[in-house]
Amino acid sequence: IGGTVQVVGLAAGGRRDGAPVPITGRVRLISDGHFILEGPENAGTVGDMGRTAVVRVGGVNLVLTSKKFAPGDQQQLRSVGIDPTRQKIVVLKAAVRWRGGYGAIAKHAILVDTPGLGSVDLSRFDFEHIRRPIFPLDPQTEWVPSQ
Repeated sequence: IGGTVQVVGLAAGGRRDGAPVPITGRVRLISDGHFILEGPENAGTVGDMGRTAVVRVGGVNLVLTSKKFAPGDQQQLRSVGIDPTRQKIVVLKAAVRWRGGYGAIAKHAILVDTPGLGSVDLSRFDFEHIRRPIFPLDPQTEWVPSQ
């Protein structure tokens, strides 16, 4: 951007599910979206979010990517100048994958059942050919980690 901050109005999200949300904000950074994953999954490999922008909307930094990339590694945010350990709140659009990279720094997690291709509420899906009762579908069951 050459040292100047651009104010933009655009529609964000909603390409695959839902509807785009109109936003107006200041472009803080534009990136090619490449970064090196630190793990726990795929450590040392290159992540590619595609063309990426950080847009400040009100008091919130939005990381807008042109490619889908599951948020499971803190380097994703660090690569665009955001240290997740220094934020009061980090919101990630992911049902479960976020836990690998962010679970250790999360003091609280609020799971939100938003419209889309997946759901954190597994009772919304029809399951066939599985033994019942099974965790987490049946309330009388407990999760027991395998030894």
